[in-house]
Amino acid sequence: MGESEAMGQLGGLVGVIMQAWDTMVVTLAILMPATVDAKIFERCDLAMKLEEAGLNGFKGYTIGDWLCMAHYESGFDTSFVDHNPDGSSSYGIFQLNSAWWCDNGVTPTQNLCHMECHELFNRHILDDIMCAKQIASSQNGILGTSTVLAMIYLNGSRGVICMQNLTQQKFIHDSASQR
Repeated sequence: MGESEAMGQLGGLVGVIMQAWDTMVVTLAILMPATVDAKIFERCDLAMKLEEAGLNGFKGYTIGDWLCMAHYESGFDTSFVDHNPDGSSSYGIFQLNSAWWCDNGVTPTQNLCHMECHELFNRHILDDIMCAKQIASSQNGILGTSTVLAMIYLNGSRGVICMQNLTQQKFIHDSASQR
């Protein structure tokens, strides 16, 4: 093998390495904003954001109800992801499920909030709140069978004490409105 042929092969190898490096850099650039822009909210900071977005009293739910759900579902962490036994995943501060509320590109989805699940990872939670409002406004509200609150309450798991108050208030409100 001549020197020019060896240099040609070396140049080809360098080209492959550079192409792999470029691919890795692009991949990291895409993934980094979700991680870098994530936030674990302090309780009072999140309460103010929820209040500013009009969640206090929305469909009969208090800021305390929303904080309770966010605390037990994500620990106020916008980057939290939970993988469910049915193959779906739940995302962000309110743990919005990929089968119903957002599109993760993997799970078959209804995508009722018309958003990609990765959009729930950042500190800008207005889109999360808008989706939560849509859920609360749906036929069964946030206690519907496909929602986080219903699953917590029905499974008797995390947060039952604060959820009992929420569900009692909701059922009392629903019963009064049906009279």
